[in-house]
Amino acid sequence: EVCRQKPDKAPLWRIQARRTVIDDESEDIIYTDAVMRLWDVPVIYLPYFRHPSPKAKRRSGFLTPTFASASGSSGGFFAIPYFWAFADDKDLTVTPMYADSQPALGLGYRQRFSKGIVNVTGSGLFGANKKKTGTSVQNNPDKALERSFRGHIVGNARFDLTPQWRVGLDLERATDQTYFRRLPYFGYQNATALVSKAYAQHFNYLNYFSVEGYTFQGMRANDRLATTPTLLPMVEY
Repeated sequence: EVCRQKPDKAPLWRIQARRTVIDDESEDIIYTDAVMRLWDVPVIYLPYFRHPSPKAKRRSGFLTPTFASASGSSGGFFAIPYFWAFADDKDLTVTPMYADSQPALGLGYRQRFSKGIVNVTGSGLFGANKKKTGTSVQNNPDKALERSFRGHIVGNARFDLTPQWRVGLDLERATDQTYFRRLPYFGYQNATALVSKAYAQHFNYLNYFSVEGYTFQGMRANDRLATTPTLLPMVEY
């Protein structure tokens, strides 16, 4: 698109090669003596390189790496996800990470059923210091919640049991209140609360009925899980 609109402007990236082959059978693009250029500046040379063509369907392989420099209380971040399409109806994304000066691992699982879908992602941070003896969560939540394992899980499930009945689950949990603030790469750094919900719904012509249950995990320093209410049930008709 850039080449058509501004042919004299160097594109953000491009690959130049001595020989390029588009393999329609394997749906690959294969390069020999390839040079990756950013803003027309050569940055890496590869004697051999291949990647799926735009016509290729989903397949296993490495995805685009993600990296960020340290800022504030957050350490540097680097992740290189691997997408494993091990069946037509399910896949797994394994993401080795280096986050907050610690090794970490992210996982994402998706599966499609004939009447529903499950999608779960999460991460775990290993090797952090354990909670210091005598440190109060109320006085110093950042230091008090340092632990050998920290992580999160986010997921949802939807199932249509019948044309009238649907059940579902939304899950959001973290091991502590500071996890997303120190690791803002998962999109929850500004969340004031994590909300988990289970529900059942019924649809019948002009009538609608639902029963739901909610649990909350406050992400502010003054929030206490022991005093946070659980909403069960919430009924609507």
